Amino acid sequence: MDETRKEAEGFEEETAPQKSPRWKRLLKWAVAGFVVMLLLVVVMFEVTSSPEFCGSCHNMRPYIESWKASSHNEVNCATCHYEPGFMNYVKGKFTDGQAHLVIFITGKNRGRYHAEISNASCLQCHDRESLNTPKEFKGVTFSHSNHLDNLRRNKKLRCVTCHGQLVQGEHLTVDERDCFICHFKADEKAQRDPVLSNCRTCHLEVPLEIQVDGHTFHHGRYLEDGTDCTSCHVGIVQGQGAVNFDRCVECHSEKERALKELIAEKFTSETYHLNHVTNHKVECWRCHEMIEHEMVRNPTSIDFGRNCTVCHTDEQHLGPREMYRGTGGVGVPDMPSKMFMANVDCASCHVKEGVGQYGSHATDVAFLTMGAACNACHGEGYDGMLHRWQKILHDAETAASGRLLEAEKALFDAQKSGHSNEAYQQAVKLVGDAGHNIKFVRVGKGHHNMEYALKLLQTAQAMTEEAMGLLNNTYAKQPVEPVEMTCTNLCHSEMETRKVRLGSVNYPHKTHIVDLGFSCTDCHGGMDEHGKSNFTMCGECHHGEGQGKVGCADCHQDVAGIIAGDAGYGAAKTPAPMKDLDCTNCHTQIAAGQSTTDDVIVATCVECHEAGYDKKVGEWMDEIQKSLAAQRDKAALFRKTIAERKAMGMNMTKLGNVLLRLERNNELIGGKNGQHNIDYARELLAANAKLIEKGEMLMRDYAKEMGS
Repeated sequence: MDETRKEAEGFEEETAPQKSPRWKRLLKWAVAGFVVMLLLVVVMFEVTSSPEFCGSCHNMRPYIESWKASSHNEVNCATCHYEPGFMNYVKGKFTDGQAHLVIFITGKNRGRYHAEISNASCLQCHDRESLNTPKEFKGVTFSHSNHLDNLRRNKKLRCVTCHGQLVQGEHLTVDERDCFICHFKADEKAQRDPVLSNCRTCHLEVPLEIQVDGHTFHHGRYLEDGTDCTSCHVGIVQGQGAVNFDRCVECHSEKERALKELIAEKFTSETYHLNHVTNHKVECWRCHEMIEHEMVRNPTSIDFGRNCTVCHTDEQHLGPREMYRGTGGVGVPDMPSKMFMANVDCASCHVKEGVGQYGSHATDVAFLTMGAACNACHGEGYDGMLHRWQKILHDAETAASGRLLEAEKALFDAQKSGHSNEAYQQAVKLVGDAGHNIKFVRVGKGHHNMEYALKLLQTAQAMTEEAMGLLNNTYAKQPVEPVEMTCTNLCHSEMETRKVRLGSVNYPHKTHIVDLGFSCTDCHGGMDEHGKSNFTMCGECHHGEGQGKVGCADCHQDVAGIIAGDAGYGAAKTPAPMKDLDCTNCHTQIAAGQSTTDDVIVATCVECHEAGYDKKVGEWMDEIQKSLAAQRDKAALFRKTIAERKAMGMNMTKLGNVLLRLERNNELIGGKNGQHNIDYARELLAANAKLIEKGEMLMRDYAKEMGS
């Protein structure tokens, strides 16, 4: 029994597992613990880098909410806020961890967070090649390379110099007011940089046509003439961008006096910007006063490039200002001057420095109106317009003042007789209102708003006649002779002797007005339509009794341009092979004084060309119309897009200019025009295809902007 037990115990001793050394067991636990800890660190790093974790802090919530609404809402916080690279990530986490530990222990949190994002963080996603492509920003063509690679005002910028980290509830969004501070910052002499502040530095492409209070304004003409933008767009820059010392002490804790001495002795403008803009991210507006840059209607602000407000107050020139605005009269609805509606400033007309009408006893200097200023905008022949207006107003004012004197005398006589009934009181008011209108025209200088001034004087005369009738039942009211406000006496002086471009026609006014006795409204609408052309009588003369007195090309200038091969946009000059033939070689019925028909015109082809050539005209027309149909569909899409996105406040200048060129080419070769020069028509169709390609590219860019 004992032996059996011993054998069994011996077996147990032999078969029992051998324990590993203690250090190996410890190593295994250490490795397992390290792996678990590493996993925890990775998970912790991942979790603490998430927007949800960052937003758990109360002060961070506005930043997270703005991030959610931004174009970067799929990018992790640490991707931007830490320098690229693993070690930089760890360093950032360690620094943030220490900061949050202090906050946790002390219970004190920062009131406002401030982060600095490096260019390297941005360039992780935004490669240099894409940044070198010009971008469209609020109607301005913007180049990143010009701002990042070149010194701006001798200052080196960073990505976040312009892309603020929290701007009005948005994340990493450009606030254009930062742009304004750089572009419009004035120096010690209140002068702005002539290049940076020049309109065309940023506004490379502007609309050729714009709508001003319901009127189409042909912007392109003034751009071609080199008219200064500020002639109409006045008061578009407000503020100097100065730096007030009080801004410094908002961040710096040094005593005010010591800080002033330190700044005066050691720091220059370059030093400030190196520390605040290049090396660190400080918003421009924290130091600089804000500069506003926007379109305003303030054409009576008197801007002569000097500080007029030293002597002049807001009440100065109130009469002319109100007259220009078309308000302040009695019995006449408000009627702003058309130049007021176009935002034309006082200084656009008052261009000559001289002595005012009261001499140096009242003022040392005045700015006089010059007829040459009219020519600068309206063209030759308008320099006598102002003097003619003044004469018309003088005559009308003299007539109205004469009747006012008679009415005042009648009131005086009625007062002496003791009349004070209701009719008398009404007459007193009417005479007072008439006197107000006459005085307003005199003080406001009616030529600032000619049509309004003449209506005020006519109303004043009607008021005096009404008053005279109330005072005397037997008074025979005198008719108020209205001043004839014709096209030529108001604006278009000497127009009857000039030629003007109307559509495709170079129209000679002298032939029709002086020689034939036409009136303006025979061909043009009234003032409500502002001269809209309505040609309904041309064919009666030119294809009838007057046939042959003018050349075909004098009226049919689009066709003449097609035949010459040089009338459209973007196409190489391609004259027609038959450019030297007379039009009547094909249009034989015109020569006979008959209405023209297509069959007769086409039949003339085989007189010079081989049999069957007459069919080519129809083939050409089909080819042109088929291409035009597709291109017109694109034009309609562009037009719709422009209307929709303008209503959303987007700047559609580039696409608008593409559409204008496209529609002009379509107009040239539309109808039956293109068949006069099929080779040039094909050139224009090819040019249209390039315009459409450009338009579609712009549409894609707009769509990306909407998506972002």
